[in-house]
Amino acid sequence: MKQIINSKNIKANTKFPYLVLKVKGSTAFPHNPGFLVMHWHNDLQLILVDKDTVTINLLGYQAIKLQQNQAIFINKDIAHQVLPSDQASYHSFIFPDYFLKFYLTSPAQNLISNFLSATNLDYLVFDNQSNWQNKILSILKELEQLENNKSEATYSYEVLTQLCRIFLLLQKNIQPSHMKGLDKTNYKRIRICLTYIHSHYQEKISLANLAQEAHVSKSECLRCFHSLLNMTPYNYLLDFRLNKAADLLKNSDMTVSAIAHKVGFNQVSHFGVLFKKKTGFSPLKYRHL
Repeated sequence: MKQIINSKNIKANTKFPYLVLKVKGSTAFPHNPGFLVMHWHNDLQLILVDKDTVTINLLGYQAIKLQQNQAIFINKDIAHQVLPSDQASYHSFIFPDYFLKFYLTSPAQNLISNFLSATNLDYLVFDNQSNWQNKILSILKELEQLENNKSEATYSYEVLTQLCRIFLLLQKNIQPSHMKGLDKTNYKRIRICLTYIHSHYQEKISLANLAQEAHVSKSECLRCFHSLLNMTPYNYLLDFRLNKAADLLKNSDMTVSAIAHKVGFNQVSHFGVLFKKKTGFSPLKYRHL
């Protein structure tokens, strides 16, 4: 069942909202349940593969396979999914862009903002094909070591310094022809629609509701969904509701009837038919698997 979520940085409300996920196979530390599904977030992300292969699915692109000692930068608000092999391990570094901007009136403010907002910068892959990319890979390994050997006194300052080194190298070496990007207009519209669905899925949602939220016509709303998700808004809404229902079946004592109504289905029988069509099991059988 397709699902694309707006993933929240679990350290967002701390004094230093820098999240490092250490992932082995399909297990992440610290626990971060949304990291395996397609998602976007408001932070920047760097991923370094430590072992075996990791597949990165970015919405609108062909899948990218990263090998050991390769890395990727994913810009904020870009929907993506990280699928490691069973034997893979990697580190994911997630942080807000203001980490790179120094102080409020700093010249770095515009420099970083202009770089990140480039219409054709969605992601960048790093390997050992050039000296500057090797430097970035080395810095990422230094960031890994910082996690293993945290110094209470200087840890945050060291992290900030290393992140700024990476983005200074990018500023000096990346040309527009090296960047990869899609039409940000469609991305923005889809994010608006999905955010609305995620907040109102328990209610009656029409195509007109979504089109109004995204300030587009109904036909343009349909086109955006087909273009990026290869499905209709209605089918996405159904999938999202069924995902919520599946979670409640496994993690609550609510009755099937109560779950059906909670996730937005008025008729329990209709819910049961759709759930079985998607999962191959009736809601009750799914609960006891």
